[in-house]
Parts: sequence; C-alpha cells; structure tokens
Amino acid sequence: MANYNDVRAALGTALETYQSGLNVYDYVPKSLTPPAAIVQPAPHRTIDYVQAQGAGGLAKWRFNVLIVIGQVDELAAQQQAGDLISPGSSVIQALNRMPLTNGYALVESGGIAQMMFDQGLYTYAELSVVITS
Repeated sequence: MANYNDVRAALGTALETYQSGLNVYDYVPKSLTPPAAIVQPAPHRTIDYVQAQGAGGLAKWRFNVLIVIGQVDELAAQQQAGDLISPGSSVIQALNRMPLTNGYALVESGGIAQMMFDQGLYTYAELSVVITS
C-alpha cells in the first residue's frame, strides 16, 4: 500500500511529463508562477480505508489537480481550461496513465473556475483524480 507522500509525488511526476515548462507544485503553495499545476488533497476525504482493510490491501486516495492558466485574456484562458477538461485531453491521459507500483489512477470529473492568488485572479481547470493503490 502506498503512503500519502508517494501518491502526491506520483501525481506531480505525471503532471511534469504532461507539459514541459509547467510549474508543478505537488503541494498547495501560498503563491505560484503560472502556468502551474497544483496537487491538492481532497478536503475531508483524502483517503478511504475500507479497501485497505480488505484482501487486496489497497486504499482509495482522492486529489484535485488544479491547472492554473497564465493568460490574462479571460476568454482565451477559459477556452484553454475547457480544452484541458475535455474528454481525451493530454493532461487527462497523463494522469490516467501515471505509473504506480501497485494500482491505478482515474480522472473522475472536471470543472473550470477562478482563483485569487497574490498575483491576481486566474482561471483554472480542476480535475478530480482517484488513485487506487
């Protein structure tokens, strides 16, 4: 069974292979440099232990991956975020294919939103990822 830090690091590695030049934070930063990807544990339900107690010994981990768009133009940023959450996008493929010693990853859902950082308001794509490991 993998631990939290192993799963978080594996997500970060998958995002680094998705796009060179993307600033990947496998933790939640206080500030960032876009374009950026943030690996955020799902609040209040980061891990389900029930599977870990079964015969397979696997746990179900839940993370949100935020891809922060660095474009100032609102329309262009939202279009780019839309491309990222569309079925079959390269970031979804990279996350679904991330190498794990034991288990697999599955992007379950996506959305588009805006977030305020100290540098200003940014559009981001959010992907909910479940890792069984």
